Amino acid sequence: MSLKDLHRGGGALLVNEEATSAPRSGWVGVLPVEELPRPEGVAETDDLHIEHLEIAVQCPNCTNYGRIVGDGSEYRNITKLLDPRFACSVCSWGPTPGDSPEKWQVYYSGRLGGTMVFAMNEEHMAILVEYLETPPNRRNTTIYPWEYRALMGRLPRGILSGRYRNDMVSLVKKLQRTRPHGV
Repeated sequence: MSLKDLHRGGGALLVNEEATSAPRSGWVGVLPVEELPRPEGVAETDDLHIEHLEIAVQCPNCTNYGRIVGDGSEYRNITKLLDPRFACSVCSWGPTPGDSPEKWQVYYSGRLGGTMVFAMNEEHMAILVEYLETPPNRRNTTIYPWEYRALMGRLPRGILSGRYRNDMVSLVKKLQRTRPHGV
């Protein structure tokens, strides 16, 4: 991928249209589901690994730090959660079933060239920095948490190259400094 592609916003999509997401604007879709979809190749008799997931978002009411918490199987291009709950760190606003937004602005997001860079939460940012600082020939042997594997595989190759890797690490560290106190 060339610098020209990065400025155009090329690279892997962050989310898809299923939840009216706009990947170049930093929106992430959250679909409440009653049952988690099974990945291809996983039989119904196999146990699906379910984990407690957190997504850092901006509160639609006051634009401060908020969190969506629920049980899910993995951060995919659309995050599907069982019983998602929203909590704002400042105001007491909460979505009701009638006005619950289908899309949320990601709290930790920025642009590198024209490519949107985002982190689901604080742990994702730390893992992203570790991933980028690992030499490319060792990335396959290093084990990263399973929740983030799909997100790591979707990073544009141009950003992972040595030419832009330092800029990416700088951007993620800048996003880490935007973390509110007490979170």
